[in-house]
Amino acid sequence: MFRRSEEAREAAEIEKIRRYEEEAEQNPKAYTRKVVSAAVVGYAAPGAFLLLLTSICAAGGVYVANGGSGGAAIVKLIIAVGLLGIMVGRSMIVRFDPPQARRLSPQEAPALYEEIEIVRKKLSGPVIHEIYLDDRLNAAIEQAPRFGLFGGHINRLIIGLPLMQALSIEQFRTVIGHEYGHLAGSHGKTGAWIYRTRAMWHRLYEEIEATQGWLSLPLKAFIHRFAPWFDRLSFPLARANEYEADQAGATVSSPQTAADALIRVTLAARYLDETFWPKIWRRAQDRRTPDVAPLRFMAKAFSGMGRWPQTRSWAREELRVKTDFTDTHPALSDRIKALGAKPRLTTISSSAAAILGPLNETMVKKFDTHWKELAGPDWSAAFADAKRRRERRSLLDDKAARNKSLNREEAFERGHLAEMTLTVDEALVRYKEAAQWHPGDGSTWLAISRLLADKNDDRALKCAERASAIDPKLLRDAAAIAHRLHSRKGQDKAADEAADLWRTEQSRHDTALEDVYHIDKKAELTAHDLTDAVLEPIVETLRSLEDVREAHLVRKSTNLFDDFVGYHLIITPKSENNFDYEEAARRLQASPFDGNLFFWFAVQANRWLRKKAARIEGAELHLAPAQMQRAA
Repeated sequence: MFRRSEEAREAAEIEKIRRYEEEAEQNPKAYTRKVVSAAVVGYAAPGAFLLLLTSICAAGGVYVANGGSGGAAIVKLIIAVGLLGIMVGRSMIVRFDPPQARRLSPQEAPALYEEIEIVRKKLSGPVIHEIYLDDRLNAAIEQAPRFGLFGGHINRLIIGLPLMQALSIEQFRTVIGHEYGHLAGSHGKTGAWIYRTRAMWHRLYEEIEATQGWLSLPLKAFIHRFAPWFDRLSFPLARANEYEADQAGATVSSPQTAADALIRVTLAARYLDETFWPKIWRRAQDRRTPDVAPLRFMAKAFSGMGRWPQTRSWAREELRVKTDFTDTHPALSDRIKALGAKPRLTTISSSAAAILGPLNETMVKKFDTHWKELAGPDWSAAFADAKRRRERRSLLDDKAARNKSLNREEAFERGHLAEMTLTVDEALVRYKEAAQWHPGDGSTWLAISRLLADKNDDRALKCAERASAIDPKLLRDAAAIAHRLHSRKGQDKAADEAADLWRTEQSRHDTALEDVYHIDKKAELTAHDLTDAVLEPIVETLRSLEDVREAHLVRKSTNLFDDFVGYHLIITPKSENNFDYEEAARRLQASPFDGNLFFWFAVQANRWLRKKAARIEGAELHLAPAQMQRAA
């Protein structure tokens, strides 16, 4: 069984969801009945299994009590079935821990409780039992079963302080209304129930994964198969529920206010991802310890959202994104259109200080202090990494000055290191020198294109074209750069053409990935072509495993692209019964191999595959030194 790359797995999942979407469009009522039936089965199956075991025990007990033959054997069977029933029953009782956030009481946040009560009454929603505040740009309502898979629920509302900083009071209400829309409301009750059921299975999947011990095995086995399947099956209904939740948010205030909130949250997320956090962590290059207060800086940044230099270009880009199958949330433009509103950016007064009062300042300090404590180890590591990068970049700069050139790998690395440690302009200088030395390196031209696009420089388009002409595999990334640049400039037609090209190339990449992943008896395999430096961490990991008799590393290519290959590691243990395949996979996945490679680890490979790999000259990995040491 192979460990598939995330890209290949996601492509297969999306195709399955697309088929369910088509099914929902062709016959909505039949599809809804199918999802509801599946949800009922999900709840009923463990209980039915437990009831069956109870019936077997009861029938056995009656048989023995009536003097049936083989009483001792029947008693043993009753004990075994009873123990299995205990396992199933015990595994159904999964504890749902509270969120990792600060729980707020009505006494310390009275105005917040009043705001939530306003929303609840307007939507005729259920009571919120617990309210939490955390440091994320998000809000969520979750229902935690009191007794695991069955029983009553605790309704928990988790609110992010950054979300409150980014929104006005009216906008904040629409977000809470949206979250309430997932629980109740006069419309879309089936969709809301399915949404909650999906959330429950997501959470139960995570909790059961963290549960140790043999008592949890029966339910764990069922959930491993059912939860991912139900997640795919119910995807279209969950997306429809997002639209319904948006309407619930609009009911609390107005459709335009709900749309305004969507715009502000979307832009705030872009700002945090692309500007705020990179700027924060860039300080780790020359500071040994964190010296910033992120939550305090966020509040100031969000108040000036309309003055950000990227605001208009980000808004154009986000409004051009199309709804896809990677997320149940529809695209921003579709959500605003469904609300019957117009996209706009408003100036607001933050709801955080207005609603939380003095508690706002207290929580800002608390979250900032907590962030510094958590970030400390990563900050120290980033500081050390930055020092190594600067030293390596300086070494390459000196070598380039002496030799007036560098080899292709070093020239690209020099530009990449400059991009990480210097300004964009200084990185561009080094990438351009690399292009002069090695004009046939597509990756260098793509890097130049990406940095020029970040500066809204139209020359990025020619560099992207040149990169993809050199290496067709780069056409997908080149199209993404072109789409981003055209979107920022408001060039709608060109942006659409670039987006279409990107989707076409993404599909080709998905197909190519499947090609190099899939191996059958007719597959053409060759020996790997990796250097000793790349192989070293993998070989060392194999040497650390017990009972590895031999291992082979093979290479598989595709006809769609040149040099688009996947590598398959095939292990042959000394003993099939004693070898811990799960531990082997865990260690190999944790080994620091080159993350740019498409790599799969073959665990419990078919015998024919092992024989096929063994016949390929140069595929065997030499593990003898470590084995000899163990023997000694």
